[in-house]
Amino acid sequence: MKLPDCITPRPGEMVVTYTGLTKMEGEFIGYGLSDELLIKNQFGNTTFINDYLKVRPKNPLKRQSANWEQFQASGLTIEASVPEVEAFNNILETRIPPGPTYMDLITEVWSRGYEIYLVGGTVRDVINGNTANDVDLVTSMPFKLIIPLIESMYGDRNYSRSPQNGFISVACKDKYDPSIDLKNFFLFAPGTTSATFGSDLNRDYKIRDFACNSVYYDPINKFYIDPSGRGIVDSKNKIIHIVKDLTAEHPVYNKASVLLRFFKFMNRGYDYTDESLKLIQKEYIPLFSGMGHLKRISTFKTQLLKKNPIHEVDDIIQKTRMNMTNCGCEEIWMKFYDAHITELKS
Repeated sequence: MKLPDCITPRPGEMVVTYTGLTKMEGEFIGYGLSDELLIKNQFGNTTFINDYLKVRPKNPLKRQSANWEQFQASGLTIEASVPEVEAFNNILETRIPPGPTYMDLITEVWSRGYEIYLVGGTVRDVINGNTANDVDLVTSMPFKLIIPLIESMYGDRNYSRSPQNGFISVACKDKYDPSIDLKNFFLFAPGTTSATFGSDLNRDYKIRDFACNSVYYDPINKFYIDPSGRGIVDSKNKIIHIVKDLTAEHPVYNKASVLLRFFKFMNRGYDYTDESLKLIQKEYIPLFSGMGHLKRISTFKTQLLKKNPIHEVDDIIQKTRMNMTNCGCEEIWMKFYDAHITELKS
Protein backbone atom coordinates (compact mmCIF):
# COMPACT_ATOMS: atom_id res chain seq x y z
CA MET A 1 0.00 0.00 0.00
CA LYS A 2 1.53 3.26 -1.12
CA LEU A 3 0.83 6.99 -1.16
CA PRO A 4 3.10 9.48 -2.96
CA ASP A 5 4.70 12.38 -1.12
CA CYS A 6 2.41 15.38 -0.79
CA ILE A 7 3.50 18.88 -1.83
CA THR A 8 1.56 20.43 1.08
CA PRO A 9 1.47 19.42 4.74
CA ARG A 10 -1.15 16.88 5.71
CA PRO A 11 -3.60 17.52 8.57
CA GLY A 12 -2.07 16.24 11.80
CA GLU A 13 1.48 17.22 10.87
CA MET A 14 3.61 19.65 12.85
CA VAL A 15 4.35 22.61 10.61
CA VAL A 16 6.43 25.77 10.38
CA THR A 17 5.35 29.12 8.95
CA TYR A 18 6.20 32.78 9.33
CA THR A 19 3.65 35.40 10.31
CA GLY A 20 4.29 39.02 11.26
CA LEU A 21 8.03 38.47 10.59
CA THR A 22 8.05 35.80 13.30
CA LYS A 23 8.65 32.07 12.98
CA MET A 24 5.69 30.03 14.20
CA GLU A 25 5.36 26.31 14.83
CA GLY A 26 2.23 24.33 15.47
CA GLU A 27 -0.07 21.49 14.46
CA PHE A 28 -1.89 21.69 11.15
CA ILE A 29 -5.47 20.86 12.19
CA GLY A 30 -7.42 20.99 8.92
CA TYR A 31 -9.23 23.22 6.43
CA GLY A 32 -11.86 25.89 7.09
CA LEU A 33 -14.89 27.01 5.06
CA SER A 34 -12.79 29.39 2.99
CA ASP A 35 -10.16 26.70 2.35
CA GLU A 36 -7.72 28.30 4.76
CA LEU A 37 -5.32 26.14 6.77
CA LEU A 38 -6.10 26.00 10.50
CA ILE A 39 -2.96 25.80 12.62
CA LYS A 40 -2.84 25.46 16.39
CA ASN A 41 0.37 27.27 17.26
CA GLN A 42 2.83 26.72 20.08
CA PHE A 43 0.84 29.07 22.31
CA GLY A 44 -2.41 27.10 21.89
CA ASN A 45 -4.01 29.71 19.61
CA THR A 46 -5.56 28.96 16.23
CA THR A 47 -4.01 30.75 13.26
CA PHE A 48 -5.52 30.91 9.78
CA ILE A 49 -3.18 30.76 6.76
CA ASN A 50 -4.59 31.30 3.26
CA ASP A 51 -1.45 30.55 1.25
CA TYR A 52 -0.53 26.87 1.28
CA LEU A 53 3.01 27.62 0.12
CA LYS A 54 3.70 29.62 3.29
CA VAL A 55 3.45 26.46 5.40
CA ARG A 56 5.88 23.54 5.41
CA PRO A 57 6.17 20.29 7.38
CA LYS A 58 8.39 20.76 10.44
CA ASN A 59 10.18 17.51 9.61
CA PRO A 60 10.07 17.07 5.81
CA LEU A 61 11.88 13.73 6.05
CA LYS A 62 9.30 12.23 8.41
CA ARG A 63 5.89 12.95 6.96
CA GLN A 64 2.41 12.21 8.27
CA SER A 65 1.42 8.65 7.32
CA ALA A 66 -1.73 7.62 5.48
CA ASN A 67 -4.88 6.67 7.39
CA TRP A 68 -4.52 2.96 6.78
CA GLU A 69 -1.48 2.77 9.07
CA GLN A 70 -3.78 3.55 12.02
CA PHE A 71 -5.76 0.39 11.32
CA GLN A 72 -3.26 -2.20 10.08
CA ALA A 73 -2.41 -3.45 13.57
CA SER A 74 -6.08 -4.04 14.36
CA GLY A 75 -6.67 -5.88 11.08
CA LEU A 76 -9.15 -3.36 9.71
CA THR A 77 -7.46 -3.06 6.33
CA ILE A 78 -8.62 -5.87 4.06
CA GLU A 79 -7.65 -6.64 0.48
CA ALA A 80 -10.58 -6.63 -1.94
CA SER A 81 -11.34 -9.87 -3.77
CA VAL A 82 -10.74 -10.21 -7.51
CA PRO A 83 -14.49 -10.04 -8.36
CA GLU A 84 -14.87 -6.97 -6.13
CA VAL A 85 -11.91 -5.23 -7.80
CA GLU A 86 -13.41 -6.01 -11.20
CA ALA A 87 -16.78 -4.61 -10.11
CA PHE A 88 -15.16 -1.38 -8.87
CA ASN A 89 -13.08 -1.08 -12.05
CA ASN A 90 -16.18 -1.40 -14.23
CA ILE A 91 -17.85 1.41 -12.30
CA LEU A 92 -14.83 3.70 -12.20
CA GLU A 93 -14.08 3.48 -15.90
CA THR A 94 -17.34 5.33 -16.62
CA ARG A 95 -16.72 8.67 -18.30
CA ILE A 96 -18.25 11.81 -16.78
CA PRO A 97 -19.32 14.03 -19.70
CA PRO A 98 -17.79 16.24 -20.91
CA GLY A 99 -14.57 15.05 -19.25
CA PRO A 100 -12.66 11.88 -18.39
CA THR A 101 -13.56 9.00 -16.04
CA TYR A 102 -13.98 8.62 -12.29
CA MET A 103 -10.68 6.76 -12.21
CA ASP A 104 -8.87 9.57 -13.98
CA LEU A 105 -9.83 12.00 -11.21
CA ILE A 106 -8.93 9.46 -8.50
CA THR A 107 -5.52 8.92 -10.09
CA GLU A 108 -4.81 12.65 -10.31
CA VAL A 109 -5.69 13.24 -6.65
CA TRP A 110 -3.69 10.22 -5.43
CA SER A 111 -0.70 11.13 -7.60
CA ARG A 112 -0.49 14.47 -5.80
CA GLY A 113 -0.10 12.71 -2.45
CA TYR A 114 -3.67 12.93 -1.14
CA GLU A 115 -5.86 10.06 -0.01
CA ILE A 116 -9.04 9.40 -1.97
CA TYR A 117 -11.54 6.60 -1.36
CA LEU A 118 -14.91 5.35 -2.44
CA VAL A 119 -17.31 5.27 0.50
CA GLY A 120 -20.98 4.70 1.22
CA GLY A 121 -23.50 2.90 -0.94
CA THR A 122 -21.12 2.10 -3.81
CA VAL A 123 -18.81 0.14 -1.52
CA ARG A 124 -21.66 -1.47 0.44
CA ASP A 125 -23.38 -2.67 -2.73
CA VAL A 126 -20.25 -4.14 -4.28
CA ILE A 127 -19.52 -6.04 -1.05
CA ASN A 128 -23.04 -7.49 -0.79
CA GLY A 129 -23.30 -8.22 -4.51
CA ASN A 130 -25.97 -5.68 -5.37
CA THR A 131 -25.85 -3.29 -8.31
CA ALA A 132 -24.00 -0.11 -7.35
CA ASN A 133 -25.40 3.17 -8.65
CA ASP A 134 -24.06 6.41 -7.19
CA VAL A 135 -20.32 6.97 -6.75
CA ASP A 136 -19.33 8.83 -3.57
CA LEU A 137 -15.70 9.82 -3.09
CA VAL A 138 -13.97 11.28 -0.03
CA THR A 139 -10.55 12.91 -0.08
CA SER A 140 -7.98 14.71 2.05
CA MET A 141 -7.13 17.06 -0.83
CA PRO A 142 -8.24 20.63 0.00
CA PHE A 143 -10.80 22.09 -2.36
CA LYS A 144 -8.62 25.14 -2.97
CA LEU A 145 -6.30 22.76 -4.82
CA ILE A 146 -8.83 20.35 -6.23
CA ILE A 147 -11.12 22.91 -7.92
CA PRO A 148 -8.51 23.99 -10.52
CA LEU A 149 -7.94 20.30 -11.23
CA ILE A 150 -11.67 19.66 -11.68
CA GLU A 151 -12.01 22.70 -13.94
CA SER A 152 -9.17 21.49 -16.16
CA MET A 153 -10.67 17.98 -16.39
CA TYR A 154 -14.42 18.62 -16.56
CA GLY A 155 -14.86 22.30 -17.40
CA ASP A 156 -15.21 25.39 -15.24
CA ARG A 157 -19.02 25.42 -15.26
CA ASN A 158 -19.69 21.74 -14.69
CA TYR A 159 -19.57 21.50 -10.92
CA SER A 160 -21.39 22.87 -7.88
CA ARG A 161 -20.04 23.28 -4.38
CA SER A 162 -21.43 23.34 -0.82
CA PRO A 163 -18.59 24.68 1.37
CA GLN A 164 -20.36 24.03 4.69
CA ASN A 165 -20.77 20.36 3.79
CA GLY A 166 -17.30 20.01 2.26
CA PHE A 167 -18.98 18.80 -0.92
CA ILE A 168 -18.52 19.14 -4.68
CA SER A 169 -20.75 17.60 -7.35
CA VAL A 170 -19.22 17.27 -10.81
CA ALA A 171 -21.62 16.84 -13.71
CA CYS A 172 -22.39 18.29 -17.09
CA LYS A 173 -24.74 21.24 -16.52
CA ASP A 174 -27.29 19.67 -18.89
CA LYS A 175 -26.92 16.10 -17.61
CA TYR A 176 -26.63 14.92 -14.00
CA ASP A 177 -26.12 11.18 -14.46
CA PRO A 178 -23.43 9.99 -14.21
CA SER A 179 -21.87 12.50 -11.82
CA ILE A 180 -19.09 12.64 -9.25
CA ASP A 181 -19.93 13.40 -5.61
CA LEU A 182 -16.73 14.36 -3.82
CA LYS A 183 -16.34 15.27 -0.15
CA ASN A 184 -13.55 16.26 2.19
CA PHE A 185 -13.09 14.17 5.33
CA PHE A 186 -15.32 15.50 8.09
CA LEU A 187 -13.46 16.92 11.07
CA PHE A 188 -15.80 19.19 13.01
CA ALA A 189 -19.38 20.46 12.69
CA PRO A 190 -20.05 19.72 8.99
CA GLY A 191 -23.10 21.53 7.68
CA THR A 192 -22.57 24.55 9.95
CA THR A 193 -20.66 27.83 9.74
CA SER A 194 -18.06 26.27 12.07
CA ALA A 195 -17.34 23.38 9.70
CA THR A 196 -13.77 22.16 9.34
CA PHE A 197 -12.35 19.31 7.30
CA GLY A 198 -9.19 17.23 7.48
CA SER A 199 -8.03 13.65 6.91
CA ASP A 200 -8.93 11.60 9.99
CA LEU A 201 -11.03 8.52 9.23
CA ASN A 202 -11.61 7.93 12.93
CA ARG A 203 -13.56 11.19 12.98
CA ASP A 204 -15.07 10.94 9.51
CA TYR A 205 -16.79 7.58 9.91
CA LYS A 206 -18.46 8.58 13.20
CA ILE A 207 -20.37 11.35 11.43
CA ARG A 208 -21.81 8.82 8.97
CA ASP A 209 -24.89 6.74 9.81
CA PHE A 210 -24.37 2.96 9.70
CA ALA A 211 -21.33 0.70 9.78
CA CYS A 212 -22.27 -0.76 6.38
CA ASN A 213 -22.04 2.76 4.90
CA SER A 214 -18.70 3.48 6.58
CA VAL A 215 -16.32 1.23 4.65
CA TYR A 216 -13.67 3.01 2.56
CA TYR A 217 -12.24 1.46 -0.62
CA ASP A 218 -8.89 2.55 -2.04
CA PRO A 219 -9.10 1.92 -5.81
CA ILE A 220 -5.37 2.51 -6.34
CA ASN A 221 -4.14 0.00 -3.75
CA LYS A 222 -7.31 -2.13 -4.02
CA PHE A 223 -8.13 -2.61 -0.35
CA TYR A 224 -10.79 -1.66 2.19
CA ILE A 225 -10.48 0.31 5.41
CA ASP A 226 -13.18 -0.60 7.94
CA PRO A 227 -12.83 1.83 10.88
CA SER A 228 -15.85 0.51 12.81
CA GLY A 229 -14.55 -3.05 12.56
CA ARG A 230 -17.90 -4.40 11.42
CA GLY A 231 -18.76 -2.54 8.22
CA ILE A 232 -17.70 -5.26 5.79
CA VAL A 233 -19.50 -8.03 7.70
CA ASP A 234 -22.61 -5.85 8.08
CA SER A 235 -22.58 -5.09 4.35
CA LYS A 236 -22.43 -8.80 3.49
CA ASN A 237 -25.14 -9.73 5.99
CA LYS A 238 -27.30 -6.63 5.44
CA ILE A 239 -27.21 -5.43 9.04
CA ILE A 240 -28.02 -1.92 10.31
CA HIS A 241 -25.67 -0.85 13.10
CA ILE A 242 -25.58 2.86 13.94
CA VAL A 243 -22.10 4.38 14.19
CA LYS A 244 -23.00 8.09 14.18
CA ASP A 245 -21.56 10.07 17.08
CA LEU A 246 -24.36 12.31 18.29
CA THR A 247 -21.93 14.51 20.20
CA ALA A 248 -20.46 15.74 16.90
CA GLU A 249 -21.89 19.14 16.11
CA HIS A 250 -24.15 18.91 13.10
CA PRO A 251 -27.55 20.25 12.09
CA VAL A 252 -30.24 18.51 14.13
CA TYR A 253 -32.21 17.56 11.03
CA ASN A 254 -29.22 15.62 9.66
CA LYS A 255 -28.93 13.68 12.91
CA ALA A 256 -32.67 13.07 13.00
CA SER A 257 -32.74 11.82 9.40
CA VAL A 258 -30.95 8.65 10.57
CA LEU A 259 -34.34 7.50 11.90
CA LEU A 260 -35.84 7.53 8.40
CA ARG A 261 -32.72 5.98 6.89
CA PHE A 262 -33.06 3.19 9.47
CA PHE A 263 -36.50 2.36 8.04
CA LYS A 264 -35.33 2.91 4.47
CA PHE A 265 -32.84 0.08 4.96
CA MET A 266 -35.42 -2.08 6.73
CA ASN A 267 -37.64 -1.66 3.69
CA ARG A 268 -34.77 -3.04 1.62
CA GLY A 269 -34.58 -6.19 3.74
CA TYR A 270 -31.87 -5.18 6.21
CA ASP A 271 -32.01 -6.42 9.80
CA TYR A 272 -30.81 -4.36 12.76
CA THR A 273 -28.86 -4.84 15.97
CA ASP A 274 -30.61 -4.54 19.32
CA GLU A 275 -28.21 -1.73 20.21
CA SER A 276 -29.25 0.27 17.16
CA LEU A 277 -32.97 -0.19 17.84
CA LYS A 278 -32.47 1.06 21.40
CA LEU A 279 -30.66 4.12 20.03
CA ILE A 280 -33.52 4.82 17.62
CA GLN A 281 -36.04 4.62 20.45
CA LYS A 282 -34.01 6.54 23.04
CA GLU A 283 -32.09 9.15 21.03
CA TYR A 284 -33.54 9.54 17.56
CA ILE A 285 -37.27 9.73 18.32
CA PRO A 286 -36.72 12.89 20.44
CA LEU A 287 -34.44 14.35 17.74
CA PHE A 288 -36.96 13.58 15.04
CA SER A 289 -39.75 15.21 17.04
CA GLY A 290 -37.71 18.42 17.00
CA MET A 291 -37.80 18.58 13.20
CA GLY A 292 -40.15 21.01 11.51
CA HIS A 293 -43.12 19.63 9.57
CA LEU A 294 -41.85 20.59 6.10
CA LYS A 295 -38.45 19.06 6.84
CA ARG A 296 -40.03 15.81 8.06
CA ILE A 297 -42.09 15.57 4.87
CA SER A 298 -39.24 16.46 2.50
CA THR A 299 -36.81 14.11 4.28
CA PHE A 300 -39.29 11.23 4.05
CA LYS A 301 -39.73 11.84 0.32
CA THR A 302 -35.99 12.15 -0.28
CA GLN A 303 -34.93 9.16 1.80
CA LEU A 304 -37.76 6.71 1.16
CA LEU A 305 -39.56 7.61 -2.07
CA LYS A 306 -37.04 9.29 -4.35
CA LYS A 307 -35.91 7.23 -7.36
CA ASN A 308 -38.71 4.69 -6.86
CA PRO A 309 -41.38 4.19 -9.54
CA ILE A 310 -44.69 5.92 -8.82
CA HIS A 311 -46.57 2.60 -8.75
CA GLU A 312 -44.40 1.47 -5.79
CA VAL A 313 -45.00 4.53 -3.59
CA ASP A 314 -48.11 3.18 -1.83
CA ASP A 315 -46.34 -0.07 -0.95
CA ILE A 316 -43.29 1.78 0.39
CA ILE A 317 -45.45 4.01 2.57
CA GLN A 318 -47.35 1.04 4.01
CA LYS A 319 -44.17 -0.97 4.55
CA THR A 320 -42.61 1.97 6.39
CA ARG A 321 -45.68 2.31 8.60
CA MET A 322 -45.56 -1.40 9.45
CA ASN A 323 -41.82 -1.32 10.23
CA MET A 324 -42.19 1.77 12.42
CA THR A 325 -45.00 0.09 14.35
CA ASN A 326 -43.01 -3.12 14.81
CA CYS A 327 -40.00 -1.16 16.09
CA GLY A 328 -41.86 0.86 18.70
CA CYS A 329 -41.97 4.02 16.59
CA GLU A 330 -45.70 4.03 15.91
CA GLU A 331 -46.02 7.40 17.64
CA ILE A 332 -43.77 8.93 14.96
CA TRP A 333 -46.02 7.62 12.22
CA MET A 334 -49.29 8.56 13.86
CA LYS A 335 -48.16 12.01 14.97
CA PHE A 336 -46.27 13.18 11.90
CA TYR A 337 -47.31 11.16 8.84
CA ASP A 338 -50.65 9.42 9.17
CA ALA A 339 -52.65 12.53 8.29
CA HIS A 340 -50.22 13.64 5.56
CA ILE A 341 -50.18 10.74 3.10
CA THR A 342 -51.35 12.98 0.25
CA GLU A 343 -48.53 15.40 0.99
CA LEU A 344 -45.99 12.56 0.91
CA LYS A 345 -47.24 11.50 -2.53
CA SER A 346 -47.24 14.99 -4.04
